[in-house]
Amino acid sequence: MIKIFKILSKFFGIDFFNMTYTLKDEEKELWNSIVEKAKCGHQEFWKECEKDPNYMGWPWMSPDLTKEESEFIKNLHYKFFGLDYIVDPIGCAQVDYMWYKDIKDRIIV
Repeated sequence: MIKIFKILSKFFGIDFFNMTYTLKDEEKELWNSIVEKAKCGHQEFWKECEKDPNYMGWPWMSPDLTKEESEFIKNLHYKFFGLDYIVDPIGCAQVDYMWYKDIKDRIIV
């Protein structure tokens, strides 16, 4: 369903029902940095899983997001989901990854 709204947003140049967000030029570099840190953290997470098949946890950002990146992803997550809280006891880098995963398909670069 998100893909349909993303296609419509790209084609018509407007956000339908607050389902997508088109990055401004000055935000693209920030977003690309977030994407790279998510990929790196996800790879590190799977390496930990390979070492210990009983590893319990969530992927993370690596290295940690800067304050600007963290605020950016937090604001985008709030745009789509409002005050949505994670109640599992995880670290900040893992929360940032979860928020990234929630919104990544809604972002138009």
